[in-house]
Amino acid sequence: MNQSSYSCVEPAQTCLPVELARLQREHLHKLQGSSLTDCGIRIASGKAELMAPSATAARRNLIVLLLGAMVLVTFVFWPIAGALFLGAVLGGVLWPLQLRLTKRLQGSRKLSAGALVLATAILVAAPVVAMSIVIGKQAAEVATFVSTTFQRSGVEGLLRHLRNL
Repeated sequence: MNQSSYSCVEPAQTCLPVELARLQREHLHKLQGSSLTDCGIRIASGKAELMAPSATAARRNLIVLLLGAMVLVTFVFWPIAGALFLGAVLGGVLWPLQLRLTKRLQGSRKLSAGALVLATAILVAAPVVAMSIVIGKQAAEVATFVSTTFQRSGVEGLLRHLRNL
């Protein structure tokens, strides 16, 4: 058997452990002195040994893994990044109020946090609900106006009304 045909002798499923050991003994002398350090394998005194990675390779692998993890975390948090930023800003702005409220409630941090969350939710939600109601009423009025104008005078009446604006 020559060097070029050594890459694959038989499929791994058909090789028995005894046969694998025989193949290793037969072909190990061909690998003596060869440089497999790129793969992390060193052949010495008839045995194949795994080598520890160098500090540079370990550092490079760590950096690659960290960059990959950062990319994955970015993909996960990107859809909620705006909400996280708003939460961080609200937390920073409301922190002094949280401290004062905790002092007034005799050190009960849970009660002051709950009151602050409830107050913030009401102060944020109330204007949104009010604006939604106003916009909904105006949309209903516009729909009624367009419908009645279209029934009375058709498209010409709608265009006439738009020119008068």
